Amino acid sequence: MSVPAHQWYLRAREAVAKDNAAADRWLTRPDLDVHVLIIGESVAPTMRINQEKFEQAVIEEMKGRMTKFEDLGRQLLPVGAMLHLRGHAKTMDLEYYRGVFADKNHGYQVVAFATPQSFARVEPELAAMVRSFQPDCAAGSKSP
Repeated sequence: MSVPAHQWYLRAREAVAKDNAAADRWLTRPDLDVHVLIIGESVAPTMRINQEKFEQAVIEEMKGRMTKFEDLGRQLLPVGAMLHLRGHAKTMDLEYYRGVFADKNHGYQVVAFATPQSFARVEPELAAMVRSFQPDCAAGSKSP
């Protein structure tokens, strides 16, 4: 995944584990409280993850934990899709790009989120980051 050179920081593994144990990597832009997580999952080597079902599972999971949920669209990518979603979680409104990538028995998500105001300010960066993700490079994402 390509990351802009300015103002983005990789969070320490210990902090990531405390906030979201499923995340492999967590980038943040603290000046605007914007976040990008990478989550990788696997199923048995003999199984395959279906792209459409994976996308639907992501949408359903968000619908189940957010109020005022909105599905703002889907953009096909060469190796997956980018979902544009919005909703209210706990005490704040959030806007998301969720990159969803099914690669054989591996599934990857790139979760980019912020308040709608901050999201609008960095939307081109977030979209470029999600679009640049390559599942074939993610297999070693758990390495240092």
